[in-house]
Amino acid sequence: MIEIIDATSMVSRSKEYPHRKDIKRIYVHHSGRAGKEGLEGAKNTSRYVVRHRGFPGPAYHYWIPFTGTSIYLLNDVFRRCWHTGGAANTHGIGVCLQGNTTLKPMSEFQCEALHDLLKFLRVGHVLSSKNPVSWHSASAKYGGKAKAACPGSHATAWLKGWCARIPHS
Repeated sequence: MIEIIDATSMVSRSKEYPHRKDIKRIYVHHSGRAGKEGLEGAKNTSRYVVRHRGFPGPAYHYWIPFTGTSIYLLNDVFRRCWHTGGAANTHGIGVCLQGNTTLKPMSEFQCEALHDLLKFLRVGHVLSSKNPVSWHSASAKYGGKAKAACPGSHATAWLKGWCARIPHS
């Protein structure tokens, strides 16, 4: 398992997100642009959504940089975030891949980190659905606001393959 670093105290926030108990799904996103690598990219993205979009803090729970050795926890998973819109924010965990995965495929590190994180979250949160992994562009059927290009064509293809291989127990 790739290391998860708690970066919750290192990112911009204007206030704390509401607490929640029921987590049902995982939604994968991409940041849409590369920005600064690693935690600096997550910090910049968080500053932007707090200052310019009025979010209380980072849009995602987890940030997976293009390269590195760690995944960054940006928000406690029991806090609601603003990553998909609507009810999907209330019951979903937001995972962000750094970069634009339509323009550039996921890195080896991102593939390994996302695989490990999805396995960890499925087991660690005993998610109720047989296949609780989704992505932003498919979130409308779960109460979100779908964004056609998110998480990008390469990540969507990877996720569809990953979901087809996971046991549905």
